[in-house]
This record gives sequence, C-alpha cells and structure tokens, in this order.
Amino acid sequence: MPKACGRLIAVHSFLLLMSLCGFSQANSERPTSNRPTVIRGATVLTVTHDTIENGTVVIEGGKIKAVGINLAIPPNAEIVMATGKYLLPGLINPHSHTGIYPLYGMKGNVDLSESQGDIHSGIRTLDAVDTSDPEIARAVSGGVTTLQTLPGSDNNVGGWTTVLKLNGATRIEDAKFPGAPPGMKWAWGENPKVEHEGQGDHPSTLMGEAAMMRQRLLDAQKYAAKWMEWESKGKKGVSPERDLELEGLAQVLSGKVRVHVHAYQTNHFEALFRLSDEFHFPIAAVHHALEAYTVAPELARRKISVVTFADYWGYKTEAWNAIPQNAYLLWKSGVVVSMHTDSPVMEDRDFRLQASIAQHYGLPEEAALQMITINGAKILGIEDRVGSIEIGKDADLVVWSGDPLEITSKVERVYIDGNLVYTPQDGFIPWKGRPGILAQ
Repeated sequence: MPKACGRLIAVHSFLLLMSLCGFSQANSERPTSNRPTVIRGATVLTVTHDTIENGTVVIEGGKIKAVGINLAIPPNAEIVMATGKYLLPGLINPHSHTGIYPLYGMKGNVDLSESQGDIHSGIRTLDAVDTSDPEIARAVSGGVTTLQTLPGSDNNVGGWTTVLKLNGATRIEDAKFPGAPPGMKWAWGENPKVEHEGQGDHPSTLMGEAAMMRQRLLDAQKYAAKWMEWESKGKKGVSPERDLELEGLAQVLSGKVRVHVHAYQTNHFEALFRLSDEFHFPIAAVHHALEAYTVAPELARRKISVVTFADYWGYKTEAWNAIPQNAYLLWKSGVVVSMHTDSPVMEDRDFRLQASIAQHYGLPEEAALQMITINGAKILGIEDRVGSIEIGKDADLVVWSGDPLEITSKVERVYIDGNLVYTPQDGFIPWKGRPGILAQ
C-alpha cells in the first residue's frame, strides 16, 4: 500500500475517533445551569490585586460574584475544595493560528495565508476557523481560555483576526468572544518578502513593502472621502462602489481597528512608526518583535504593546539579534508585554511555560503572570471581561496543582463562563453534559 494511502487512512481513523468521542458533534446549545460554584482554600492569584492565601471565589451566572476570605456561601452551591492548589484567571494568548492551521493540518484544511495578492484587508479568519481543531482541546488542557486567531504572515496585510473563547462550541458564532474589538493582522519584513518571491503582486524588499502600504493607505483615504461626500449629501444618487480591501484600510485609518503587526527588526518598527505618523492611525501591538528592546522607550511613548517569545530565536535571518531579556527590558520601559505561542510553532497548551522562562531571565513573578493573563486582555481590548480575578468579570478560571510558573504544576480544572470545561479525568468537555476529545 502506498505511504500516502496509509497516511490518509490514519487521518480518517483519527477523525472517526474524534467523532466517537463526541468532539465534532458537540451540542451547540448554551449551558443553562445557573447553580453557583464556590472554589475554596486555594491561593488566589488575582493578577491585578493582592494574592489571597486560603481564598474563596464565588461563581454565579457565569461571572465572578465574590472574591475574598470566609465568604458567605450561596444556597445549593457546588463547593470545590482547592486547599493547597492555586487559582489563576484563564490564560489569554493574543497570537495563535489555532483553528486555521489545525493540528495534524494538511494542505486541504490549512487556511493560514491567502496566496493571491498581497493586501488582504477584506479577508476574515472568521470565515475559516475550524472549531473541531484538536489544538483547541489541548490549549484548554494547558489553561488557555481565550486566544486570538490571526492570518499568517505571508502578506503585508493578512486580514481580520478572530478572538475566541475556547468553550468547545461547534458553531463559530458561539465561540466568538462577545464584543471583542476588531483586529487586523499586518506583516512586515522577511516573510512577505520571500514567501511569494518572483510574484509581481508581492513586494520583494522592505522599501517595496513600505511603498505598497503607503499607496494603499492613500487609496483608502480617497475611498473614505468619496463615501463621506455621498453621505454628507443625504445619500442621494448611486453610492460609491464598495471595495472590501479599501473599506478595511479605511477603518484602520479611522482608528477603529486594533492593528497587530508581525515585525522583528528595528528598521521594521521605524518604518511602521513613519506610516502611523503619516496617516494618523494607532498600532495596537508588534508581534514576535525580537528586537523590540532596541526601541523600548519609543514603543512605551507610543503606547504600542509587544507580543513576543521568551527565548525562541535564530530560526531565520531577522531573528538573529534576539536576546532573552527582551521582555524584561520592555517591561522595565513601561511597555505592555504579552507572551504568545504562534501555534503551531509552539503548542497553545505550553503557553504558560513562556512566562516561566521570562521569569528566569529577570521578570518578577507578578509581571510574568501578567504576560499570560491581563496583558493579553489589554492588547485585545477585553480587559474589562477577562484576564484577572475580579468581581464582575467572566468566570474564566483555572485551578492548578501548584504554582503556575513551576513547570511541574498541572491544570486540574478549567472554567469558562462558569462552566467546567476540563479536568484531567474527563478531558475536554465542550458543552455541559457532553464529553469531548480527551486532552491528556
């Protein structure tokens, strides 16, 4: 039997196993139980406030109802004893390709980067996310409850991002993070230059990248002006013709979009600064950003965040000048920093290890924990909902066997919106009452 046929049969067998486990057929109805849950006795790492020893957290209606010591217990509450355990907010990864580059991905189900053309401000990851990607279950088993799925970096503008709650929903509409601000992925430097080398519609130099972006932003200004003029005249007559690429860039220029830019080198950052100044739009974050330490004060002044690796470097030319103290130096300069996985480069379930490594290179424990929780929430514009243990926030919580920054610690329970979605014994439980694929 040819090897290709053997691989195909193996893949079909894996997908059948997923189906039998209930993962691909999960009930898409929202859980309806409002029974309160009380987690008692844990060391509560609130992230934004003090650590509470022997603390109690009350969950009700999918929200954190109370946090403290010796709290009143609601009637009929389920009590989870967590003495000796640690309670941390759900981890938030602002840079992943989970869902569009599925685990065990093959060419037929990879939707990472569109190869036709370079500026794709009309493309949406929302239209491609595969909610049956096994990496979702594995991410939850590592304590990740929210992540941003971005297009790949083959194009200067890859498209719109999607922020997901990893709640096991079958329908993407149920997995989308409610009310998350829109985000768009851009990419600068080596990847867009070389991935489509020789194609006339892709720049092959940094100069070409900057020139193409400048021209398209100018076009977007004109496009927005046409629509404003038509609207100012009472929308009379035929409206201007819609162009999804220019429409997306016009929204960037209006300041309504969180722009996330794949960029590595000092000259990448400075070119982006010039574009931002010329066209007066904000940049939410530079991602990967291994040389960000060279412009740390300027990033802080501009309120541009950084999403980075702890010590992953040297895998291509623009990654040669990385230093493991990058996150520490940025933090010292006042930059909001988050770790990331760039899944499938690193698995989402290993996300918290990035904080452990960053702590090894000088970060205080609190700062390291913030780089996998609240800082990611700030970068995505959802910090009012998740990222810390505070009254009124979503009950996205993780019980750890020990200190989360200790690599031997394990995830014991994961809650999303107050619903238990993972234990090591039951694996991933997408919806209440339905078992999912095991994530051991």
